[in-house]
Amino acid sequence: MNATDYLDKLGKEAKQKGFDKPPKQNGSAVNATSATNAKCNSLESQLDVAKAPPIPGVVYDNIPQRLKNLCSLVDTDYRRDVFLVSSLPVLSSQMPNVLAAHRDCYYSPDIFVQVVAGPGTGKGEASKALPLGLETDRHIREESKLEIQHFEETPDEEKTNLDTPKQQSLLIPVNASSRKMLDRIDANNGNGLLFETEIDTLIDATKQDWGNYTGTIRKSFHHEPLSIIRTDGEYYINNPRLSVLLTGTFDQFKAMFESAENGHFSRYALYTFDAPRKWQSHRPTRNSQSLQESVAESGKEMYEMYRRLSNRNTPLYIDLTDEQWEHIDKTFSEKMQIIENLGLSKHLHASNNRAAIIALRLSMIFTILRVNDEDPYKLTDAEQLIPTMQDFTAALELADTFIKHAFRLYYILPNADNDSKGERYKNFVSSLPNEFETSDALLVGEEHNIPERTVKHWLSNMDEFKRIRRGHYEKHNKKSSINWGY
Repeated sequence: MNATDYLDKLGKEAKQKGFDKPPKQNGSAVNATSATNAKCNSLESQLDVAKAPPIPGVVYDNIPQRLKNLCSLVDTDYRRDVFLVSSLPVLSSQMPNVLAAHRDCYYSPDIFVQVVAGPGTGKGEASKALPLGLETDRHIREESKLEIQHFEETPDEEKTNLDTPKQQSLLIPVNASSRKMLDRIDANNGNGLLFETEIDTLIDATKQDWGNYTGTIRKSFHHEPLSIIRTDGEYYINNPRLSVLLTGTFDQFKAMFESAENGHFSRYALYTFDAPRKWQSHRPTRNSQSLQESVAESGKEMYEMYRRLSNRNTPLYIDLTDEQWEHIDKTFSEKMQIIENLGLSKHLHASNNRAAIIALRLSMIFTILRVNDEDPYKLTDAEQLIPTMQDFTAALELADTFIKHAFRLYYILPNADNDSKGERYKNFVSSLPNEFETSDALLVGEEHNIPERTVKHWLSNMDEFKRIRRGHYEKHNKKSSINWGY
């Protein structure tokens, strides 16, 4: 059944079962969503997006039990956040044959995550999530080696119509040439996990003529085809799906994204934090040791989940309800209005648009995890799954947190100042005389369709303007920047 036929079938079933009407929500889900929307109701709360808030408790309250149990074993709040967000790409990379319909295409659960913080502050917690995928990686590598060995032992006359098997793996090393990266993605049938705790490793590889594969990563976010033609052969990879986890310092982050122009920045779910400046004991605890054991044990179950999904003959579709889509639209349309009202960079619109896709993917990840724990046979037999309001609430709140962190991190990029306030702000400033009153600024703002509160915010917070006396200003020639807490 192709995608179009499937959607037609789904629409008919929805009407028959009443799914075309918004379902009733439980009280906690309604309150959680209302709380999210209420955050954007005033200018002060709009500016709070610059503070890179921690992951809200409602996320931990609603994520699937297995993941909740693992997170509970991390003692420090910000380290718990790092562990949670770092586990997402590892988990999503083990969810083959899972799709969700989107306006533009079908998406897999695969997600790109980047954790950015100062050196020695706790980013290393990310590495504790990797064992969630090591069992699957081990099985794929071993099965691949056996297949290669079997091929090599096959008589030459029997190899005529056989394709030469290639080494496969779940994990793909970041320190690779562009060709080797494509070779491994092709051998993996378009799949793979890039997990690197030092952004420098990727930067050093991509600086080389042979290693610039950022285009490959960018295309895989939207499952755009990859192709290569060389003297030794050619191939085409349709619908690539990569999951990516990177961690690094602010300097490494700025070196990776000199600007947001090419769209690479906007594809990541970004998380940053300022660790408290106090001593953290290095003594092993019962929880720290239990976490290692529990993650390793969960890694075995993730392999079973991967195996169930791999053996499907048709995709398993995750279908959001109309009401869930309405919540996504409302959340990120409000963020778009914040970007417009404050005259922020046009590049943040790309991050905001892709945050909605990230919300969809998070819903898929949490749905698959919950079903795997509660009724794993559905992963084999079901045609479609609908996210619970618990999973959807956690996904939407987490995606909302990621976009707030993206707002903050964008403004430490080297070239962000060139675009920090957008064309509306530049036109506004150029239209003002050297000395002016508040009423003059409001008239100029009205001519440029700029809200009154935005004009007043610019006058009170931007370095270009000096207040001579109440209601009277003059322009500075000093270059301005928005202070986002760094």
